[in-house]
Amino acid sequence: LLTLQQCAVVAEFNVSWPAALKYLKIVLEIALFDVDLVQPNCVLHGWGFAYSFYLQCVLPVVFAAVCFVPLWCRAGCLVVRRKIRTCAGFLALFDHYDGALGAANSNAIKTFLITVDVCHTTIAFKSLKVWRCQRYGADDGAYYLRAAPDVRCYDAAHTTMRAVATFCIVSVVVGWPMGSSVGLRLLKRRHDGLHVPHVLA
Repeated sequence: LLTLQQCAVVAEFNVSWPAALKYLKIVLEIALFDVDLVQPNCVLHGWGFAYSFYLQCVLPVVFAAVCFVPLWCRAGCLVVRRKIRTCAGFLALFDHYDGALGAANSNAIKTFLITVDVCHTTIAFKSLKVWRCQRYGADDGAYYLRAAPDVRCYDAAHTTMRAVATFCIVSVVVGWPMGSSVGLRLLKRRHDGLHVPHVLA
């Protein structure tokens, strides 16, 4: 998958690729988890770059909900049934070794981290595209997104997109690899290595 994503990054370069390689575009978009692969233009009127941008940015939140909401519901049911009465008991549910939901929690964390890693490249692409404006036409001298010439720059809608892009760059594009690095370093220091079951899980 990593090799396909690296090829997809190269394919985004402004190069006239041979026509024989055009069929690879779909494969590479799948590898990047790009929502543009399933643009519902024919179903939803007005679907464009802004919608695909917001959908791409919200994917980590969707994945988090899919991974953790069922787990939290199971934990909530135990609380409602009064099988868990203290905060310590609630946290103990998620212990990898002895918790009733420990294995499920470790699996949810693993699945979420993998999906964020898969989406990382595409979120980076789309977040950076929002900042690249170009002037089109000599009449009004207005600037438009180079990636989507129908989106005008520097208006309220574009400012909102830039704010979201900034958040994604800080939290996902930069924050995700930096957070992973710091987390692994702390775990390595705490356990004198990373080869412990709950970390490898």
